[in-house]
Amino acid sequence: MLSDINLLPQREQRSFFFVIAVLILAAIVVLGSSCLIVYQYVLKQEQGRVEQEAKQLQKQIEVATSKLLLGVSASIMDQYGQIVEAVERLPLNTGLIIDQISSMLPTNGFFKSYSYVEPGVINIVVKFDNSAEAAQYVHHLTYAEWVDKVEISSLVKQERTEASQGEYEGTFLVEVNREAFLLRGEDVR
Repeated sequence: MLSDINLLPQREQRSFFFVIAVLILAAIVVLGSSCLIVYQYVLKQEQGRVEQEAKQLQKQIEVATSKLLLGVSASIMDQYGQIVEAVERLPLNTGLIIDQISSMLPTNGFFKSYSYVEPGVINIVVKFDNSAEAAQYVHHLTYAEWVDKVEISSLVKQERTEASQGEYEGTFLVEVNREAFLLRGEDVR
């Protein structure tokens, strides 16, 4: 007598809905993966197109910049050439200018500094004993025919010490009439 005793529970048969659910899930995964692959491909194509456009724009910018720089540098060189020619034609005789402005100084007045601010404009710093001498100096400069304009930047009273000379320090901007010095060395009063 043989008896078959099965202590394991019987397997349930898979339902039709489970198989359909697994197939639908697999189809969604396959469809999603294929959509992602297509989307990645489209993005790569778009990125390649954008990079190509960027390279073309960069080349166009370089070409336009080089053309602009060539045009600007040529015009700047022309301008510099014209400036150099003008300066060579109208040089200021610095020695004569210094002679003229120093001859107008009062007896106890002296220069502290002398510099060109721009062509034809001189910045001078002068020491005086009193403010009347400074006013006299400005008056002489104003009515000199070789001076177009005199501007007093400052007139400051200094503390007088034994080592220093001059109680007042004046700073003046003198605009020179360039045509008066065109004669180069002839006496201009």
